Amino acid sequence: MNILDSSVILAHLRKEKGGTFLKKLSRQCKSQGESIFVHQVNFLEVVYKARCKVPDFEVRELLAEFSSPWWGKINYMDSDLMLLAAELKAKYRSASLGDAIGLAAAKIFKATFWTADSLLEEIGGKEGISVHLIR
Repeated sequence: MNILDSSVILAHLRKEKGGTFLKKLSRQCKSQGESIFVHQVNFLEVVYKARCKVPDFEVRELLAEFSSPWWGKINYMDSDLMLLAAELKAKYRSASLGDAIGLAAAKIFKATFWTADSLLEEIGGKEGISVHLIR
């Protein structure tokens, strides 16, 4: 299982360095029968950042683009996730709440968390969470 940080989707949308990674990962996952997810809180961050920069119709196109069958949104938010995310956020104050939720979901699901944020890779190493950078 693979979980995306908002930074991966934003790099793709903005055509930044590492932005082509998402297409490579999707091809790889399709061929290996693996899944790709983003937590709904991290996806909300993508939609918010997109909405601040582009017209509403382009945000709707973004939502449509990321409704393809190769990926999905995790709507999971139980007490285990909330407690672990709160613990991570308290321990690593420079990480956002969305980052803490994504990391907590990756730990709970024993998934690989993909990000462009080196801080999250560092946190993952300290917390036993599989975190990989896209660039």
